[in-house]
Amino acid sequence: MSNVNEPIVGISDVFGAPLRKRNYVINLLSGLAQKFGFQQLEVPVVEKASSFDEKIVGKSPWPEWDKRGCFYLMIDNYQSSYDMKSSTEMALLNPEGTISVTRWLGKMIQEIGVDSFPLKLFYDVQCFRNELVGSLSPIKHRQFRQFGIEILGSASVAADTEIACMINQSLLLLGFPQESVVMRISDIRIFKQLIEDSGITYEDSLEIKELMDSVAESRAGKNPSRAPSLKKELWTLLNSYNLAEKIQKMWMCILDDPHNHISEETKQFFGKEYYSAFDALIMLTTSLQSNNITAKADLCVVRSHEYYTGLSFEIDVVSKSASYYEIAGGGRFDKLVSSFLTEEDGDTVVPSTGFAFGVERLIEAATGFGLMSNLKSLEFYSNFDKSSADTLLVPNSKGNKCISYIKCMEEVKNLSPELRTNIYVGDSPTGVNIEKYALTCGVKNVKLDE
Repeated sequence: MSNVNEPIVGISDVFGAPLRKRNYVINLLSGLAQKFGFQQLEVPVVEKASSFDEKIVGKSPWPEWDKRGCFYLMIDNYQSSYDMKSSTEMALLNPEGTISVTRWLGKMIQEIGVDSFPLKLFYDVQCFRNELVGSLSPIKHRQFRQFGIEILGSASVAADTEIACMINQSLLLLGFPQESVVMRISDIRIFKQLIEDSGITYEDSLEIKELMDSVAESRAGKNPSRAPSLKKELWTLLNSYNLAEKIQKMWMCILDDPHNHISEETKQFFGKEYYSAFDALIMLTTSLQSNNITAKADLCVVRSHEYYTGLSFEIDVVSKSASYYEIAGGGRFDKLVSSFLTEEDGDTVVPSTGFAFGVERLIEAATGFGLMSNLKSLEFYSNFDKSSADTLLVPNSKGNKCISYIKCMEEVKNLSPELRTNIYVGDSPTGVNIEKYALTCGVKNVKLDE
């Protein structure tokens, strides 16, 4: 009984200044999301274990995945008294937000209707993972906070651009210098196509993905001395296959180029099956760079999460005096929502993209940069009508979609905090679609950007 007043190892009480810091950061991120027309979704702390089954999330839904890394519990359902147990079902403490968001949409999709797409959501969820006790640290706990933003129902690269810009704007709002923000971006389709062209088994592809993600981290500056051993391990695995010379050179382009200069020449070398992925990657990175955002293409940024299907992000904040890696991550997950649909929904596909901050990691980085001391209180505005925004701003549909979106975001940034503006990032910005979307969202003012 000597430790009866202690919480479970890795699950902490939060009090005083640390709690005020966390509330400040979450309020700031929530306010920014609402300013850009995102609506909050609160998801349960306890979910059905079946929602996280391998058939839905894959064998590797997040880094260092192991089923034993979740907290499972049995839920007894009682009827009119505790002597009448009707059923028992397996549940778990929520380990991450994206699965819950897509599970919710699978339940709500018939009620919401496709005219509401793209659906813009943000969430703040308490997460639980049964991390190895020996791996715990002042930042890595078994309980942590995750703040995420998702755009559901858009395949447009404009939606991916919004995700990248929301990450960047969040960090600037916290006070990080623009030059400290580094976005490492890839497209999972390149990795998946090369795995197929190489004839590599599914099991080996999971191991390769984990190793490549570690290579990307080391290239970014996180324990760079381990890069040679990681590459050696990768090449040992790759050389166990009888790879054609061109395939070997493609792997070399990914693994051995520390800068990954993605160009039209690189795209042509890889071949037609890779064109759409390279086009999206080149368009996004060059567009962000033109807006003074440090965006680096790194084809090793494949992320361990198996449900990602396209563009993927890892975000670092780096300066001469302090560096923090992977304070945010995200990407496109076009097939995940379909796993939660019923037969009545038919062949509905809901292309989606998003990102999440680990809030504790974000606060650690902000503290390390000297940004979390006696900050000015923020002014927030609450709106209780059914609309998600006051204005729907429609980017120019001609030319580069990424540049058109960035131009709109710059306009919105300068508006008063109480003015909520949803920048349209849907797939087909025709007059009819825009009108239906604005009506569904309850937005009265539609503005076309020239």
